[in-house]
Amino acid sequence: MPLPLLALFITACAIGTTEFVVSGLLPQVSIDLGVDIPTAGLLVSGYAMGVVIGGPIMTVLTARLSRRTALLALVAIFIGANVFCALSTSFAATLAARVMSAFAHGAFFGIATVVATGLVADGRRASAIALIGAGVMTANILGVPGGTALGQALGWRATFWAISIAGVIAIAAMVLWLPASGGGKSMDLPAEIRTLGRRSVLIGLLMLFLHGVGLFGLFTFIAPLLTTVSGFASAELPLLLLLFGIGAIAGTVLSGRLADWRMDLSIVIVLVAQVLTYILFGFLTGSAGAMYALMILLGIVGMAAPAPLRALVLEAARDAPSLAATFCSSAFNLGVAVGATMGSVAISSGASYAQLPWIGVTCSIAGLAIFALTRRTRRVRPVPDTP
Repeated sequence: MPLPLLALFITACAIGTTEFVVSGLLPQVSIDLGVDIPTAGLLVSGYAMGVVIGGPIMTVLTARLSRRTALLALVAIFIGANVFCALSTSFAATLAARVMSAFAHGAFFGIATVVATGLVADGRRASAIALIGAGVMTANILGVPGGTALGQALGWRATFWAISIAGVIAIAAMVLWLPASGGGKSMDLPAEIRTLGRRSVLIGLLMLFLHGVGLFGLFTFIAPLLTTVSGFASAELPLLLLLFGIGAIAGTVLSGRLADWRMDLSIVIVLVAQVLTYILFGFLTGSAGAMYALMILLGIVGMAAPAPLRALVLEAARDAPSLAATFCSSAFNLGVAVGATMGSVAISSGASYAQLPWIGVTCSIAGLAIFALTRRTRRVRPVPDTP
């Protein structure tokens, strides 16, 4: 792995950890800050909406900076926000710090995607995007369990101190390894805004949204599904989630390489695989033996879509990609929030956990139909790379 890409990978691991680790610490946080667990849950949902709304805002605010400088500034904000979380004594202050961290998160992944693709040859762009996604998946496999264990042993604040230290390591790696010219010049904001209206950009963003809805309509409730429908004990859940994480890393890396070969074909393959996987989930949730394999498969197909879809958006916005890349994170995280809400409403309305995979079936078929119907008329005008 080239050192500049390694620096972005390390930073993605740190930021990915802070997004998800708080879920395992909610009981401690709620007791320490004097709120109930549902209220403490706002630290999770508030973060997701902070990514949706704050990413584009921070991208615009850093538009006059070079992309390298913008990344360094965003990681500095990320570090400060996590230090504030570790020091805060009120729920309101902790929530505000989480939202600020989310603002930096949304903009970082958009700009980092553009920088990563600018560091490699044209035939490796999707793999570079996938590498950033693999950083987030690594955070889920190593950072989140490790951060949760640290918080349980030394208190939840220790986790945020550790994340802050990880942020310092990440910013040092970028200073040392990210070339001064590697990030390109500052953004042309009017051109960035015009790019958002391109048809292929909008198609890619819509498909990322649908992907988030389908995946998290199921995955948000994967724990109760596995225990109440598949019959697993709670002690077995970490192994099953580890299998999902391993599949997710494999799917992220493999889809990037496939998209470098044939982008359109990779999108079709991934969407068809998603439909089949969700259907298998719908029919086989009662089989504990099948679920071991299906958790790996869900990880593969669930995390295989973002790399080629982001590559599609960046190809369409190649002359002014930063804002479009940031909206990729916003579209996916909005889908996460909507999918979780849809699953919750379905369960509250009397649906069983075993029926949730059909949300994924519907969204994947919708994405496949949109892509197929627009494929013939989609045109991406060749433009020179942004220096």
